[in-house]
Amino acid sequence: MSNQTQSKEASEVLPITTLIQLPRPGSGTPSPNGTVALWPSSTFDLSSGRTDKTFYLIDLTPPPPPSNPSGPTPAPKKLIGGLSYTEHAWLDDHTLLFLRPPFAADDEAAHVLAENGERKRGLDHPVGVSDKEQKERLKGLMKSGATAVEIWALDTEEGDEYLIGALPVEISNLKLLSIPAPSSSSAPKSSPTAILAFSAVVFPDGDPYTVADQEDKLVEDARGSDVRVYDKTFVRHWDTWTPTAGQLNQVHFVKLTKSSSTPSIEEEEDYEVVSHPPSPASPSTPAKEKWTVVTSSCKSSAADNVGEKNLKKITIWSPLAGTGLECPVGPFGSSSDFDLSPTHLIFHAKDPHLNPAWHTRTQVYIVPLSPKSKKDGEPKILTVGNQGACTSPRFSVDGTRASWLEMREDGYESDRNRVMIYEIETSARWGATENWEFSPGSLEWCPCGEKVYLIVDHEGRNKLFQLPVPLPSSGKTALVAPSPLTQSQSISSISPLTTSTVLITSSSFTHPNVLSLLSVSSSATPSLSPLPALVPPIPSLSTGESFWYSGTGGHPVHGFILHPPSVPNSKEDRKEFLKDKAKKFPLAFLVHGGPQGSWQDAWSTRWNPNVYASHGYVTVVINPTGSTGYGQPFTDAIKNNWGGSPFTDLVAGLHYLLDTYPEIDPERTAMLGASYGGFMANWIQGHNDLMGFKAIVCHDGVFSTTATYYNTEELYFPEREFGGTPWDVPDNYARWNPQNHISKWRTPQLIIHGGKDFRLTESEGLGVFNTLQRLGVPSRLVYFESENHWVLNPYNGVRWHEEVLKWIDEWTASSPSGAEQKKEAAGLEGKKGYRVGYVHLEPTV
Repeated sequence: MSNQTQSKEASEVLPITTLIQLPRPGSGTPSPNGTVALWPSSTFDLSSGRTDKTFYLIDLTPPPPPSNPSGPTPAPKKLIGGLSYTEHAWLDDHTLLFLRPPFAADDEAAHVLAENGERKRGLDHPVGVSDKEQKERLKGLMKSGATAVEIWALDTEEGDEYLIGALPVEISNLKLLSIPAPSSSSAPKSSPTAILAFSAVVFPDGDPYTVADQEDKLVEDARGSDVRVYDKTFVRHWDTWTPTAGQLNQVHFVKLTKSSSTPSIEEEEDYEVVSHPPSPASPSTPAKEKWTVVTSSCKSSAADNVGEKNLKKITIWSPLAGTGLECPVGPFGSSSDFDLSPTHLIFHAKDPHLNPAWHTRTQVYIVPLSPKSKKDGEPKILTVGNQGACTSPRFSVDGTRASWLEMREDGYESDRNRVMIYEIETSARWGATENWEFSPGSLEWCPCGEKVYLIVDHEGRNKLFQLPVPLPSSGKTALVAPSPLTQSQSISSISPLTTSTVLITSSSFTHPNVLSLLSVSSSATPSLSPLPALVPPIPSLSTGESFWYSGTGGHPVHGFILHPPSVPNSKEDRKEFLKDKAKKFPLAFLVHGGPQGSWQDAWSTRWNPNVYASHGYVTVVINPTGSTGYGQPFTDAIKNNWGGSPFTDLVAGLHYLLDTYPEIDPERTAMLGASYGGFMANWIQGHNDLMGFKAIVCHDGVFSTTATYYNTEELYFPEREFGGTPWDVPDNYARWNPQNHISKWRTPQLIIHGGKDFRLTESEGLGVFNTLQRLGVPSRLVYFESENHWVLNPYNGVRWHEEVLKWIDEWTASSPSGAEQKKEAAGLEGKKGYRVGYVHLEPTV
């Protein structure tokens, strides 16, 4: 087939380079008084290789009713750009805390020339410096001094920036609790204070100040070797090898205060403590209050031989030091793994007495921030001890109650999450959703303290639910099921502003994250008011149409269908458009991973259905047996059933689509999947007589269920999915092993794999490719050496999409005879391979 180019229509809708370079807004963080929100966003530029990280400020003043508009709501205001980090927190109503890399006077890239001719600090990530160069630059800055990161404050009203302090280790996962000064006239006058919690990787002593010395000692002791020695399993996780010197990611905190007195700069060989210089003020003008970090006196190790010398350094409290507990929990731990009250820290951590390779259990702990004794400072377990994984520990706003999400089955990462409530004063613990079949993914307290908000995967969307949790003193003991507050889009995060207003961050098939204000009232239907977006609307993207059909055993199965840009979104308009029955489109049939996951009406830069729709495909995503969001029994039904009900659901779904949507060309269909979807790609390869796909794409999939067990890291996963180990239940692994159906492999297949994928190692992809090559089946291997289970590098993201689209274009071409000739030629014994061009598919008429 000759090379063709994309049509003008497709190139103007969602080309790959546009997708990769679109701004990626994060979640909105409201100020304490709820009048504005900080909105971080990152934008990658392919030409320079640089990601611009920017903070925007957005007004949360409720927009006027549509029936009586008084003018447009102000657009998001750019606050500061060129950042190295997007971590942030609010110190007060107009002061933002954020992180910056260490500053070096001899770092030319970090300086700009001011109007008066003086050199001053410029962008943290200078223009013209690529992400790769910036990474190396930051490494050099950290090695050149004792500071790893600086903490800064920004006045969002006046624009003043100042340095609060510097820390000796890199930190992340910030969570800040502001404690306002007493407002009572009878209370002693005091300054506002705050507690800043964060995570940092430390050695077993838990001391951030000893990390650099201990890292140097490791290098010295290695004597040039890069050997790793292990005596127990779980030697690596996701894409990282487990440290061999006992390093742990743990929660620490510092205390801050707001006052007009200012510590001066103090430098020492082992660390540097820097705070803002005093503001010039006339005798009649009091100095402006600014935030400072609490310091303490210490003895300098450098002064041991010349007598004691009192110094000041930032006091870092490390409540997990010496416990062996790790929080946040890897590999995707975040600030949602812990929470603060004015008096306590609550967190969850893996049970230290169990091997995490075959256990999912985490315990929820509480520990005082200011313990009265060593014994008082030991973390106290709040969970019963025999449950599964726990997540989202949270304090109520007043700190008198706590909550978390809890699974009951240890070893099952997709068990149903129950909402647990814990009364701090009485130590009473109770479940609030024991009889509810859905599984919340996160929770937040309403400021009223008597209900929680839940983000729940529900029928193809992440929806917001509310759950009453009355105080024990109220006498209300009957459990009430959570009730939905939203129906559209998919919510990624929320921030309750008042007892009746919630700030929501959500996305959909047609746009990345946007912010909205949800009004909640007991007497009215919840109303959602959208706020101005950072990303302009992308015209002609498919909104997706929901459909249901009868799957295995008559169980209803849900999916979405997205049409190419030329096809109207409206059902009525589309019906008119498709009156010409000769119009046919190829089909892209996507299968999700997990397997306990789901396709949602949400934005993605990796598996975005509108990429395929914009390229000319009718695109279908189905949530078969095992998917989440349709009740726990439906999710659980995939156990020891990987190629059973989920596969027959997909077969039934394909036939339903061909019967219901005549615009799909049954002779031009392609199947694509990753992870479990990659398993399904290889399973379908051996059962394609029931589906008839012309091409298959497998990203990081399973070739051998047995080999996967021996090579993966989280052993609990296959043990739970297949009912035991391969030596105890070999028939279970054999029953759903794609390798056992090689004799039926006939379909052209693209295999993609990442070299740092420790979940499904590269041998799985190589096994599929080698087998297809030996059989003479058209096949291609695309190998990303630096990628893990996902493709994250933007340049690799472009290449990934190019390879995938080229492959399915080649085998679903509008010239069936040409495609058949290509397949026949490519299948000849001894053929070494072939080249394919980038093709845009037009509907056949």
